[in-house]
Amino acid sequence: MQLKPGLFAVDFDGLRSDGGFAFKIGYVLDGGDSNDQPSVSKLRLFENGVELHPPHTDHQDIRDYGKGRFSHWGTTLYFSTSDNTDPVANGREYAYTLDGSGYPAK
Repeated sequence: MQLKPGLFAVDFDGLRSDGGFAFKIGYVLDGGDSNDQPSVSKLRLFENGVELHPPHTDHQDIRDYGKGRFSHWGTTLYFSTSDNTDPVANGREYAYTLDGSGYPAK
């Protein structure tokens, strides 16, 4: 769902744990990283309007450490929340841009 021009809500339908602090959800998102291009994704991920970091993170590091790490790999988004809580239960909004732009001004 588009929240603002270029800003899309993370849809929790199909969200599942990937172990540890990681969650994953499959999307039809073009431009994800791959073995040949491990940092090509321009996806930026936001929690209540605050950007999560770092992108392009190894999936095991997301599981082990969390704290906002994420990866747009192929058509799957792997991510953790800033405080390693469950994104469905913590009441925060998660959104993303695909073109490398930041969170739009209000």
